Amino acid sequence: MLSLYSSAPTRFSLLLLQEGEEYVHEFVAECAWPPQIPGNWQGRPVLAGHLRLATRSMFFDPDDLRVPIVRLPFEGVEGLEAVGSARSGDFLVQSRHAVRMRPGAADVPYAHDRSRPALAWRFCLAFAAMHDFMPQAQRVVAQRAAWLATPLARERVALALTPARLYAQPRHGLQGRSVRSARLADVAALARRRAGLRDVGLEAGSEWVRGATAAWQRGALSNFDYLLFCNLAAGRSFSDLAQYPVFPWVLADYASEALDLDKPGAFRDLTKPVGALNPARLAAARARYADMRDCTDDPPFLYGTHYSCPSYVLYWLVRAAPGHMLRLQGGRFDAPDRLFASVAGAWTSALANPADVKELIPEFYLPGAAGFLRNGLGLALGARQDGRPVGDVELPPWARGSPERFLSLQRAALEAPVVSANLHHWLDLVFGWKQRGAAALQAGNVFRHLTYEGAVDLEAMEKQNPGEAALLRLQIEEYGQTPRQLFDAPHPRRLVAPRAWDANGETPATSDGMAGLCLSLMASVLAAREEEGARAEPFTDDSQLALLDALDLAPGDSEEDGGPGMVAETEAPAPAALAPWWDDLVTLAVPPGLASPHASPQASPRPRDAKVLHRLTFGPAHGVTALAVAAGDGARNGTPTAFAATQSGQIRAVELESGKQVRCASLSAQPLTCLALARPDPRGHPLALAGGYDGEVRAYCARTGCSAGGWVPGDDAVSALCTLGSGVVVATASGGLAAWETGGGRHPWRPVGRSLGGGGAVLPLLDLEGLQGEGAWSLAALPAGSHPGPLILAGTEAGAVLGWDPRRGGAPAWRSVLGQDIVAGLSVDAGSAPRVSAAAADGRLRLLDLRRGGAVMADDTSGELASWITLLEKTLSFDIKEVDLENKSDEFKAKYASLHPGPDAPAKVPILDDADGTALFESLVVAYYLNDKYPEPALLPSEAAAKAKISLFIELFPPSIFSNAFSLVKAETRAQVAERLPALVQGLKTANALLTSLGSSEGGDYFAGAQYTLADIATSPLYHRAVHLLKGHRDIDIPAILQEHKLDRLAAWSKAVLERPSFQETAPDAEVVIKSMAKFVNPLSD
Repeated sequence: MLSLYSSAPTRFSLLLLQEGEEYVHEFVAECAWPPQIPGNWQGRPVLAGHLRLATRSMFFDPDDLRVPIVRLPFEGVEGLEAVGSARSGDFLVQSRHAVRMRPGAADVPYAHDRSRPALAWRFCLAFAAMHDFMPQAQRVVAQRAAWLATPLARERVALALTPARLYAQPRHGLQGRSVRSARLADVAALARRRAGLRDVGLEAGSEWVRGATAAWQRGALSNFDYLLFCNLAAGRSFSDLAQYPVFPWVLADYASEALDLDKPGAFRDLTKPVGALNPARLAAARARYADMRDCTDDPPFLYGTHYSCPSYVLYWLVRAAPGHMLRLQGGRFDAPDRLFASVAGAWTSALANPADVKELIPEFYLPGAAGFLRNGLGLALGARQDGRPVGDVELPPWARGSPERFLSLQRAALEAPVVSANLHHWLDLVFGWKQRGAAALQAGNVFRHLTYEGAVDLEAMEKQNPGEAALLRLQIEEYGQTPRQLFDAPHPRRLVAPRAWDANGETPATSDGMAGLCLSLMASVLAAREEEGARAEPFTDDSQLALLDALDLAPGDSEEDGGPGMVAETEAPAPAALAPWWDDLVTLAVPPGLASPHASPQASPRPRDAKVLHRLTFGPAHGVTALAVAAGDGARNGTPTAFAATQSGQIRAVELESGKQVRCASLSAQPLTCLALARPDPRGHPLALAGGYDGEVRAYCARTGCSAGGWVPGDDAVSALCTLGSGVVVATASGGLAAWETGGGRHPWRPVGRSLGGGGAVLPLLDLEGLQGEGAWSLAALPAGSHPGPLILAGTEAGAVLGWDPRRGGAPAWRSVLGQDIVAGLSVDAGSAPRVSAAAADGRLRLLDLRRGGAVMADDTSGELASWITLLEKTLSFDIKEVDLENKSDEFKAKYASLHPGPDAPAKVPILDDADGTALFESLVVAYYLNDKYPEPALLPSEAAAKAKISLFIELFPPSIFSNAFSLVKAETRAQVAERLPALVQGLKTANALLTSLGSSEGGDYFAGAQYTLADIATSPLYHRAVHLLKGHRDIDIPAILQEHKLDRLAAWSKAVLERPSFQETAPDAEVVIKSMAKFVNPLSD
């Protein structure tokens, strides 16, 4: 049972602050008290309490009133650093001065403890991350008394400015507000305001980036407006050629007579920077990068030029700003062959020229700004080497000689669904997390270090060496400047497709030029932030959205089309295959082509032969993102009811027997992402909990049909929910995981406490960044009544399932790695042998044993061959009864249903009927059973360690090969195949290493050397399938790869197992494998 955190009565007051010091903020925290400091009378290693931050010091206020409050003045702090991930709540403070105050809540003289060296104080924030605390621990630059203006009221505040933030501290708590603060980096605009006819007011616009992003996602801002906003927020300006706004190339077709915006091939790949669009150029750049690491002290780079610099801006604008070109070029125009003369030529150069990686500028998407494409001034720009003069810009054939038409079609392409579906990838490269570091290198997006903000300290250099500083400043101006990084996590994708741009309409330039454009943008952003919802249609499954990675059916699922909206059925629809990005995850009743930003684990896949009772259409604006079914005791009047969370922010309830909608409520202006049902009230009405893209969890009372409140569990979108007892476990996209008490639907909501080392708290706020940096995308829970419960289970983006004991908190009790793809669905069976089914994006389903730390009990990729081969190896007599999986008989379905208690059992093969009446399913389970019952010949070694190594090999071998093989056949272009092939090679190397490290080559080439074991039986069918799948559909020869990379152990093993007589008798021919897997293979295009 989850318990609530209750804090001790506070004894802290503002009297403990120094004269002129302001109180800033407080955090629930724990403190590892240094043993050199008196006051910890019980000697506890960890004390719970509150960390209070002021402008000149920080205070730790223990819950135990007998332990004194300690004040750490900033002047005595020598260091403050995070422990582990920057998103964790753990950090160390090195302080040489501590002040003990009010022990036992008594007013006694303060005690000062001074020490050298400084003592380490370790703190752990319960419901905040280190990045929430660090920016606030800043020195105060200025303080002023001020009034905070609100409609018809004013509130007295203390205004404080630090190098990083702006604070407004209310003088009282009548409005129920704590201190307000904003990062200076988030302040997008400052405006002078009049108060009482005097210019004494200042209005700061902060949090604009997040608000603008949300507005763009729901279609309230166009792609053009959002790109321009990101440029301005990142410090780009039309007045600074070194930081001129940068826009992407979006088209790749500049040769056709007609431009087809419904054709994905007409568009540029926005997942890559310009320099990486040409694989050969990128390979050469990577080779140069590797050489630079060995021959220079400066940081290496892939590209010596930049995508935006003064010379590139004037390259585009030479006809509109010739004076600027002359100023830059020393009084001359550039050579005619280097001038902007042809759009197609500029695109060809950007693809092929090693020194040309430039992007575009906003003017390419403004139909009213066609002047830069005409030589209206009659400039003498010279003639090219082929004799053609440089005059007006040569346009693509589809422009029909009209600059206005060219720009209109450019703008139509920018606003097209294909670009809307992929623009977030380009934003990651230019303004986001792929701008720097390892992610940038992997994406082929590394430029000279001088182009990045903070690479050099020019102010310090000017004091030490003014000449060198001036040279560096000149280089920075000439090379170009990478925009300020706005996003440190993957940018969310767009959720709706706005109306198509009218390519025939005209958009005149603003009368105020680019300044007017910026003012117009601010007005658009303000208006968009005020909109309650989108006026646009959701993405639809159409050929023009191929680059959206539209939904595919995974191996083992059936292919059934349905209309838009929700499908209400007795079982949930077959899950769609999951795209390789976190924001493309979809499960449960998703309309065709609609990608939900998060997964929901609340139902299991539907059998292929399930009967559709009702098909309900909620309309194209209400695509279903999550579905949960209340049945039995959890349903109203015992009637099974489906609760649906929708893209439009609604929650709807439908009775499954009648198909009648019985409830509908609008909970949010933004999409809901996940759904869970809490325990029903005495009348059988469940409490529905819905996570939202805006980061809030909302409760909906089915009995009253009204919202029951909500709370914000973190600083990012809610990615998954599950219930545990009277509480709910919430995961956020940024990696947070916390448990909350639902209180039966009453609010305000309160978090369950956090603990560093115990102290009665139930569940900590877990930071999954500390667990290989992955967030939780599916959740499930095993209740306390089932051994080894209670357990909280999370499926991660890294392909692992983790289990926590909520009574202990802290790190996970176990971690089971299933592969490299997202685990997007978990379903717990809390019977006598508790287990969890885990569904991953690679199309595989695993059954994990919760009593053995998540060990894999069965894997659907082993197929029926493992049990068949085992029967042959044991030389047992048996009969085979074949089953038509496309048309399963009622007898077979009844047989499977009698063995599997779940109502959604998919009726799979094989099923073993032993002579003694034992009946089993799951191929590996059957194989283990046969080996135990019929010990000769032994297919497992006798030693426990050797058995464990076989289990480990069976678990780790399949992801290393088949997951990568499946990724290759799902590729849609030859370029994608080339990009994904190295992952297969690495997987084969991993398999070779597993055979070497876990197995033995003594006396033979099987996994265990001379002994043929279940390790060989379970994995050889999968290897056989991968070999023929890739050879037949991608002409990739795995044996040749083994020979090329000298993977001798894997080559010898594969030869031995594939030539085993029992395998030869059971394995399907190559043609059968190729034909049976064809439905999962995407056709290739150039």
